[in-house]
Amino acid sequence: MDNAKNKLLLLNLINEKTGELTILGKLCTCFNKYSPMISRMLFAAYYYDVVPECIIIAVMLNSGNSLMDWFIKPPKTSNKN
Repeated sequence: MDNAKNKLLLLNLINEKTGELTILGKLCTCFNKYSPMISRMLFAAYYYDVVPECIIIAVMLNSGNSLMDWFIKPPKTSNKN
């Protein structure tokens, strides 16, 4: 429980004194399919004007596949007729 709370504090999603959601925390709840870290990344992406790139990263991280699966070359197939 403390580990989860610390992560939310570091992401500035909850108030340290009251434990309630911050405005940013309330906005991140709109992205309930994604983890708080990914939803926070998407809001930061808007600020830094890199939304398309971060959406690609978010999809890759949330796909359930290993990150290495995205970079492995498929095996060569022979064209035997």
